[in-house]
Amino acid sequence: METHPPAASLPTPSEEDYGSWTWKQKFEDLIACDPSRNIMPKHPESASYIKEKLQEMFAKYLGTVSPRLRPAYEKDSVKELYRVCNCFSHFMGLREFLYPEILCTMASYNALRCARLALKGGAPFRGRRADPNGRHRYGFTPLHVAAENFSVDMVKLLFRHGAPANIRTEGEDVVEGLLALHVAVENASMHKYLEDHWADGDHIYC
Repeated sequence: METHPPAASLPTPSEEDYGSWTWKQKFEDLIACDPSRNIMPKHPESASYIKEKLQEMFAKYLGTVSPRLRPAYEKDSVKELYRVCNCFSHFMGLREFLYPEILCTMASYNALRCARLALKGGAPFRGRRADPNGRHRYGFTPLHVAAENFSVDMVKLLFRHGAPANIRTEGEDVVEGLLALHVAVENASMHKYLEDHWADGDHIYC
């Protein structure tokens, strides 16, 4: 009976010998990546470099753009949103990377018109729609924020754009495994507790 040697299995990413890559392979790997779509380089050195640059840009966004966007969220002004985003159009090249932060902030301000624009991918987002399930860097989603604030209209908007009711918190910086319903119930319980026990207490708690 004729026997054949076992077929060699393809190396997994962890087994890949990245040290043997040529400059051409590294260059093609970089060209193929698209951080705005969460497609990162395969080579660990390139991936580490891109992640570092993304974090630098994210820090700049938080320090420069995010504060300028707050008036748009407070007024729920699409016009103001357009104006600020046009001034900082270079950040919009990484919309998907920034969207979880943007959409969660919109939800926290109950900025329905702004959130609707982001979810539909209208200008200044140039057709790229915000993912209603995108996780904030701390592990929650816009739906959790809307539920925490009892923003019924925002919850309905997120549902219409595909946010599932069974999405849970995830990550080291948040209590894991919480549904949006858990967050709403917990917050309602806290409100009830404060009403019952702090009616004559400190006005800040009230």
